[in-house]
Parts: sequence; structure tokens; C-alpha cells
Amino acid sequence: MEKPLHIMLQHEDQAGRQQKTQVAGNYLYRIPFANAAVCEGTAGSLLSQAFNGADYWIELLSFFLYDSDAAFLQAPAALAGFVFLLQGNPGEQSLAGKMTNALAGTYSAFYLPAGQYPLTWPAGEYHLLCLLPPPAYLNSMALEHPDVQAVLHLLATNALNGFVSEPFYFPKAVLRIIKSMERCTKQGAALDLVLRSYILKLLSFYNQQLKDRALHPHFQTHEQTAFAVREYILANTGTGSPGRLKEITRLFPITPKTLTREFKKLFGKTVPEFIRDERLDLAHRLLSLQNKQVQEVALAVGYDYFSHFSREFKKKFGYPPGAVLKQHGEGDLPSVNPPAGPALNETTCPR
Repeated sequence: MEKPLHIMLQHEDQAGRQQKTQVAGNYLYRIPFANAAVCEGTAGSLLSQAFNGADYWIELLSFFLYDSDAAFLQAPAALAGFVFLLQGNPGEQSLAGKMTNALAGTYSAFYLPAGQYPLTWPAGEYHLLCLLPPPAYLNSMALEHPDVQAVLHLLATNALNGFVSEPFYFPKAVLRIIKSMERCTKQGAALDLVLRSYILKLLSFYNQQLKDRALHPHFQTHEQTAFAVREYILANTGTGSPGRLKEITRLFPITPKTLTREFKKLFGKTVPEFIRDERLDLAHRLLSLQNKQVQEVALAVGYDYFSHFSREFKKKFGYPPGAVLKQHGEGDLPSVNPPAGPALNETTCPR
């Protein structure tokens, strides 16, 4: 597909953009399979790394703005997709008639009508990933989620006003996918297949968060909310990570401070402590019951760094994770205790 979106610097001469085969080291992200273009000017500097598939578009944008109002967007035609704000905090902004509060570490679905729009972000450094997935992927998500359905409806009717969905904090796995992109040296059909797999993974995170939001109603008491958070953590520990405290409280009607107080009162641990123990207990079970390498298990339960995983595992169980594999089947390692806190039964679980 043709390039669907352009970010331009004020007073930029488009003909002066330089195509690059290698990206300078001062840029945070560098993906080798993309077409790179660099622009330097008095208003700022911009690096675009874009790849166009047959029916999708991936673009990593890195720019340094020296002044506010130093850039603008150009959309030759209406478009719909997702934006991942990797770094930078623009704050509350207006985009094509829609007010949005953009924060680093969040992603949103968006619709942008054709036209040119000022990018009124304050001076600073910004990194973002723009993704226009294959239409079939969006159509499938729209069957379940009104937000995605709204984006597609605006696109189909060529609406004049833009739309940005409520942002979600994306999981750390998004950054791991970008790191995988940076190491990707495939070409041709192999590259297309692996990029489609990355797109599916990115959309699966967003899809799951939409489901989580729909499944968590407002509870009458803080105690009920704390029990619901506990169940949410237990259900999501095996997916890599249920998220950090602030990410979890965005799904539930409670503040981090209130949840911390209520959770510790009920279960004797803070939310991060509970998540850590659940991860380590799951890791112990995986090492005991499945033929998996220690590094593989560490990633599966949400640890990015093996040394951190190994240190916490030994602190909890008294022996390193490798010992579980060595002693597997010999029966001389202590078993994993069930998680602390009251059992969920008719007397303790609030209705």
C-alpha cells in the first residue's frame, strides 16, 4: 500500500529528505528492513522508518521538536489504525476535532480524515509506532468491540471528524516485539510472514484489554474490587504479565493507593508482591512438570531478565531454578505452597 501518513516539519522542503540505508546511533529504534528517511531542519529532526506490505503499513517515527507547533500531519486519504506512543508526553491535544490525552507507554485506535493537521506537541523527543493492520484483522475485532467498530464506521463513511479511542497502557511485550523487529534480517515472503505475526501479537494485546475492560463492572465496595483484582491476576499470570499496579487500576474503579491498602489487608501482600509470588509459583510448576528451559520459563512468566528471575526464585524457594530441572522426578525438593491469603469460599468472598 502507498504511504498513508506523513509527519512534516514546519518549513520543510520535502525534496530535501535524505534516504538512509543506515540509521545514526542517536536514534533509539532502528529496524533494518524498513525504508528510512531523515530530515534535519531548524524546527527539529525526524526519522521515518516505514515498511509497506500488500495490505498493511508499519512505521516507526522518531523526532526531536525544538519548538512547539513545529510539525504537522498530512493524510492523503482517510485512514484507520493504531498508534503506540513509545516515548514522550504530549499531554492533552486536539487531533482532527477529537481531544485526546496522549501518554508515553499507551496505545490507541484512531481514525484520521484526509487533510493536513497541526501537531501541537511541546518541544521534546518523541518515538511512536504507527500500525495500519490488514482490513480483515480490523473487521474481525469490530465484531466484538464497539471502539473498533466505531473506527471502521468513520472510515467507511469518510467522516470529517477524527477519533481516538481511550488509551491503554501497553504491556512490556510490545517493546520486546520492537526489539525483535530490530534483529529481523528476513526478506521477501519470510519477512512478510514474520511481520504479520508481529501485527497479530500487537492486536491481540489490545483485543484482550478491550475484553478485560468489558468484563470488569463497577463493584459496590473496595473489598469486592480487591477480590476481583486478585482473580484477574490469577487468570492472567500465565499470559506473561497481568500488568503493573497503575495498569491494573485502569481496568477497575479504584485508585492505586486504595487498592494497595485493601489488598494488603485482605491477602497480606501488596499487589506487586502477590504478582511476584504467583509468577514464581507458576515458574516452579512449569519447571517441575514440563520440559522447558529455565530462560524460556522466565520469559513465559513475565521476567525480561534471567538474572532477576533467578535471584527472586532462589530468594523464595531457597535454591536456584536450575535445581528444579536437575532434581525433576527425584522428589527431594520441597513443594510449592499455595498463595497466602484467605480462601475464596462462601464466607470470605463478598457478593
